[in-house]
Amino acid sequence: MEPRTAFTDEQYANPYPPGIEHSYWHRARNRILMRRLLPALAPGARILDIGCGPGIVVHHLRRAGLDCVGVDLGTPPPATSEVAAHLTLGTSAFDLPAEARATITVLLFMDVLEH
Repeated sequence: MEPRTAFTDEQYANPYPPGIEHSYWHRARNRILMRRLLPALAPGARILDIGCGPGIVVHHLRRAGLDCVGVDLGTPPPATSEVAAHLTLGTSAFDLPAEARATITVLLFMDVLEH
């Protein structure tokens, strides 16, 4: 059996309690990300956040009008119902369909944690 590195439900609950997306850390990080990312994006760029957790970054980028999706080995509850359709949970990025992988132009590793 291949070792899994996905968080358990309990491990997700600690760093991602309800409302955490409103904390100073996530708000500041999202602003910094936008400031750095926007000038580097080509028109029509598609972003994949690998290790997206509940989709906090995916949600923020989508609200800013960017085409962003997320994938995570674990199955945390999505940060919002709005972002849920844009997350592929319980799946490795390597296991995404080839057609989907071929559309990605930018990779993010924002919430990939050493665990």
